[in-house]
Amino acid sequence: MLHVERQKKTILYAPALQTAAVPHVRPLGLKRADTLILGTHHANLHQALPDRTQERERLVAALVGMRQRVKIFCASIGTAQEVTELATAQQQAVVVHPIIAAVNRGYQSFAIELGKYRVFNRKRDDWEVLIMPSPPANYYRPCHIDALTFHVHDTYPPPPVTAPPDADFYLSRTCSGAELRQIVTRVRPREIFTFGDYAKAYCEALRPLCSRVSPLYADNQPTLF
Repeated sequence: MLHVERQKKTILYAPALQTAAVPHVRPLGLKRADTLILGTHHANLHQALPDRTQERERLVAALVGMRQRVKIFCASIGTAQEVTELATAQQQAVVVHPIIAAVNRGYQSFAIELGKYRVFNRKRDDWEVLIMPSPPANYYRPCHIDALTFHVHDTYPPPPVTAPPDADFYLSRTCSGAELRQIVTRVRPREIFTFGDYAKAYCEALRPLCSRVSPLYADNQPTLF
């Protein structure tokens, strides 16, 4: 989130907003802005999201109670670090994909503790939890046929996949539609711009709160100053 003030005009750039407490993320701090620029993450702002705390507890319970090893797919930035910390806290042998390991090192450079893990190596098969980047929609089950497959999503509903996982979990990186409307009320913008896959849907949902709401596209980039 970025707050800019210039020539008596203020802009709040918010690609992702989250009111719930999220590990490794600063608490949300809002300032009033004339222009609010929002990233869009959910197809339906009127749909309630799964409770984040309950989903964390459900994932921990699944890790504690597992009777075979688990391969977890999730977003490489943000979600993977939260999952790494949850898995290592259970004293399990955690292995992460090299891409996730690189992001983890960035977090750890700011003194964020993620626990003990190692980087995946095909020559070693002595792992209990393997954390991988989210797969494409046409992904099929990996060669580790003895491993369960978990998907940890940061969007809802989760995207369709060819091979359904053994379990789905949802750890939102953004707030629900009801929470977003409360944020807009607090910011009191004169105009709102939305961008992303659901830009138009967000405009329809937020128009009752602000008369000037417009989606941003590649061919629609207005000058703000």
